[in-house]
Amino acid sequence: MPPTGRHGSLPAPADFLSQPERLIIQPAEIGAMRVDFRHIVVEHLDRFPEPLRSDTNLADAALRGDIARLPDRVRRNYKAAVPQRYRGEIQMLLPLDLVAPKARPDLALVVERKDGGCRASTVLGVDAAYRQARLIARPDPEWLGQAWRTSE
Repeated sequence: MPPTGRHGSLPAPADFLSQPERLIIQPAEIGAMRVDFRHIVVEHLDRFPEPLRSDTNLADAALRGDIARLPDRVRRNYKAAVPQRYRGEIQMLLPLDLVAPKARPDLALVVERKDGGCRASTVLGVDAAYRQARLIARPDPEWLGQAWRTSE
């Protein structure tokens, strides 16, 4: 029986090893994923870097361009896709370099597996992605390991 605290029974520990394939995303899955561009750009424009916040068309174009590059990025380094646990499900966080490629990423694209495919419907700031992802595994130094570094 799980131990009880002042709020009742504790939940069962997370099981990440029964389906290890859920912790990795294939480049082909990214290339075929459905993306809710309208929701991401319109509802979460405040999360985008400052240069893109005043122009939804520019933000949309930057988002589409960087998402198109993600399959190659994951092909080169599978650890660029970082798992997070959200509401009992495993999601993948993918880095988006919208303003300055090869610099500190601007956002994390949240990808979930639904109905036999992948869907991206939101973005997180890199600091929020860091907090979420580190709960499962050590953050990849290529992008989340730099979450707290300030750019010079």
